[in-house]
Amino acid sequence: MAKRLRPHKNCALMLELRGREIRVSAFSDPKGEVRVRSGATVKMTGGEFHMPSEPNHLRINCDFIQNSLKPNDVIYFDDGKAVGIV
Repeated sequence: MAKRLRPHKNCALMLELRGREIRVSAFSDPKGEVRVRSGATVKMTGGEFHMPSEPNHLRINCDFIQNSLKPNDVIYFDDGKAVGIV
């Protein structure tokens, strides 16, 4: 539309390309709240998304994420609600 209104002007396009979205299953806590201490070790398991997550065991919707992760990578879960470092 912008190019049609001003055909003699350059028109730029910007897109937001999102990475893979990792979702965490519902937590077993009735409120859905958990606390994980800084420095704690948390296990991630794919393929069990139907089961509830625990503070030390996150069940995620991605079975192959471990193939892409390296030490010190930052992982954002549920649109940044949880952040982890590999």
